[in-house]
Amino acid sequence: MGCVLKLVYYLTITIIANLFSSSLTTQSLASTSTTTFHSTFQNNHSTANMQFSLAFLAAVLSATSVSAAPTEQAVNMMAAAPQWTIESMQRSCAKDDSSCTWNFKIDTHKGAATACKFVVKGSKASQRNGGPVKCGDYTVTSGWSGQFGPGNGFTTFSVVSSKRQIVWPAYTDKQVQGGKVVKPDQSYAPANLPN
Repeated sequence: MGCVLKLVYYLTITIIANLFSSSLTTQSLASTSTTTFHSTFQNNHSTANMQFSLAFLAAVLSATSVSAAPTEQAVNMMAAAPQWTIESMQRSCAKDDSSCTWNFKIDTHKGAATACKFVVKGSKASQRNGGPVKCGDYTVTSGWSGQFGPGNGFTTFSVVSSKRQIVWPAYTDKQVQGGKVVKPDQSYAPANLPN
């Protein structure tokens, strides 16, 4: 819409400048000419006024039609629900990093917390994607990222309820190294999955 308004502005200024320029030139010539030329000037001036009026009207109408077009509003996907708390998150890995077990609870604050045991197996298990795993009413998957360089890896979980709500808890490798329990617990606002 901004481009259309700029175009309308440019066209309007151009038309006014041309009209003003031709009016000045014609007026200076008209003072040294005959009555016949004066009559021609009046005809030209009327034509220029009409062209300006039509161009201006077209510009206004096109700007109005563009601004009247409906715009789609963004949809808020956040759920009208309390935050979910991931309680007592802990990761324990085998010495050779062939498997890692994550233990935690999912608390939506709408009943008892749901315990979850999430096992990832394979070479460099601490850096592997995992799941899906069913934990009560929830399906859990995970993805590891090293995008911030060595020593700055993190794992992001996707926790999806049977009611189509989702949270993405994330933990750095440093938070969970050596099997320590993450404290304090972390809470996340749930989002609605699209239909």
